[in-house]
Amino acid sequence: MPSTLSPGQLARQAERELKAAANVHTARQAKFYFKPGEEVWVLGVDAPAQRRTAGGLFQRVRGDWEITEAVEFCDLLIRRREMELKNAGIFLLARYQKSFDKSLLRNVESWLANDYCANWAATDALCGEVLGPLIRRNPALTPRLKNWTGRRNLWLRRASAVGIIHSARRGEQLDDAYAIAESLFKYPEDLIHKATGWMLREAGKPDPARLEGFLLEHGPKIPRTTLRYAIERFPPEKRKTLLEKPKGEYSALAKGTSAGAA
Repeated sequence: MPSTLSPGQLARQAERELKAAANVHTARQAKFYFKPGEEVWVLGVDAPAQRRTAGGLFQRVRGDWEITEAVEFCDLLIRRREMELKNAGIFLLARYQKSFDKSLLRNVESWLANDYCANWAATDALCGEVLGPLIRRNPALTPRLKNWTGRRNLWLRRASAVGIIHSARRGEQLDDAYAIAESLFKYPEDLIHKATGWMLREAGKPDPARLEGFLLEHGPKIPRTTLRYAIERFPPEKRKTLLEKPKGEYSALAKGTSAGAA
């Protein structure tokens, strides 16, 4: 009997521990955060408890597992329908960020394309914990991320925006972030509008003036929800101006801002 737990053994242990911690009231509450059409199955374990469980699982294989085992473990659990099991796989894999390499993008794309993360929370967890750090470590992968903006799969499109937040909020890959945003404006889904606005808001942290200029330039094309999310950190008067500006006046205002800056 090998002394090190296999990915399959640890996955079974994760399931036992999370089911033991399940709470019916927590499960009921969690479902209120999702919309019809999203695939959501929850045991009823809150986020802090999920992270503690994942941390404990990691300690059992720390020093023994390499990134290969962590990816296999995540692959086993992300295919399960329960959110907590998906997150256990994602959170443990995130512990191996220093070993992430370009090949991991194939796994991430497959998990999204096959609808193993078919709700906003699972997609965002995968992006925040795995995809974002992967893209930041390997900027050369960004063109593939940008290609996802043209995919029919909703979760790949959402991930194209959320996946670059890790870099954009640090002032990195801003050209790519704004290009992704522009590519996503045309889609009707609320989950895309919110993700794009969130990404723009984070891209504006290191360079608010650039975000304002981008919003003025593209104002007529920007979905209302995206705009509201993007300007959350602007001063109240500036938010009011952008929200109330008739569509035909955006380009003129943008030209005036550019002239003033020059």
